[in-house]
Amino acid sequence: MTDTIDAAHAAEHEVGTHVAHESNGLPQFDSSTYMNQAVWLTISLILVYFILSRIALPRIGGVLEQRSQTIQKDLDRAADMRTKAQEAEEAYNVKLQNARAEAQEIAEKTKAKAQSELDAAIAKADLEIGKQTDKSAKRISEMQADAEKSISDIAKDVSGSVVDAISPSSNDGSLIGKTLTKLLKG
Repeated sequence: MTDTIDAAHAAEHEVGTHVAHESNGLPQFDSSTYMNQAVWLTISLILVYFILSRIALPRIGGVLEQRSQTIQKDLDRAADMRTKAQEAEEAYNVKLQNARAEAQEIAEKTKAKAQSELDAAIAKADLEIGKQTDKSAKRISEMQADAEKSISDIAKDVSGSVVDAISPSSNDGSLIGKTLTKLLKG
């Protein structure tokens, strides 16, 4: 049995030294395996190419296309909104100008109406003042006539009294009245 064990050890040792002699470095640089490596490299590259071209790149392209469409839609919507905003601003400016013109027109009408009402009130006041002036002038004329008549009567009485006091015998009332009337008239 020891013979068998020794033979196994000897065989093991032979295989180990044979493998050790063949593996003097990295297996990639072993020239005997270049053909196998080239075949597997080609298979791996073809497999990676098909995976990328059939699965990954279409998905990435789809995502990029979707992003591009979303961006384009957003840009189109922004352009539409800008156009609508400009139209709304123009409409606002037109309405604002119309409102200002209407306000100006209303102000002018109101001013004209107020002016006509003021003119009518002034004319009415002038008419009323004219009536009052005529009444006052008439009354003043009447008062002046009454005053002149009263002055004439008072002057006659005072003159008669003065003449009676100075010379009671020569009291001629008609002469005194005529003289006073002449003097008062002018």
